[in-house]
Amino acid sequence: MVMFWSFEHDFFSVPVALALSAATAAVMFVVLRARRDVIPWISGIAVVVPWLVGLAVKAWLMAKGKPTWPALWILRALPLLVPATILLALPLIVFAVLAQRFVMNRPFLGLASRDARSWLVAGVVVGSVANMTLVFSEVFWQFDPIVILLTPLVWKDYAPGAVLGAVAGWVAGRLLDSPPRSS
Repeated sequence: MVMFWSFEHDFFSVPVALALSAATAAVMFVVLRARRDVIPWISGIAVVVPWLVGLAVKAWLMAKGKPTWPALWILRALPLLVPATILLALPLIVFAVLAQRFVMNRPFLGLASRDARSWLVAGVVVGSVANMTLVFSEVFWQFDPIVILLTPLVWKDYAPGAVLGAVAGWVAGRLLDSPPRSS
């Protein structure tokens, strides 16, 4: 996916990414603290992010007097957009299933406690949401329906945030798992 950057786009997308990442972190904190099943929560977040970003971009561009796709077109396209949204959310949905089955139930990557592994899972999700927000703000800034056919190219753009989040979550989990040092 070809990335373009402009001051206006950055001024919009970076704060939206920070806000959605913070909201995701809060949700993940509550869900993981309550020891709930992560699959519906992570999947729900993954499905909602493109819509929230799309609506935010549309509102921003309309407020600036720039043309956007008509809301009626979006409503008419819902039968196509709902499966497309699930397809765009697929990497995080798959991660949610793998996290629930393999990461949350047993030691993983040297993280012994469930609380430590929760940091890893939350890091991946929060990092992914940050990148998803940046990607979708670009996609919706100059929307072309062909992007649905380019979904695997969109997925690869989630990876940097997921990897950074995984590293940060793993480090936080290791610190949580390490025994306190006595003086």
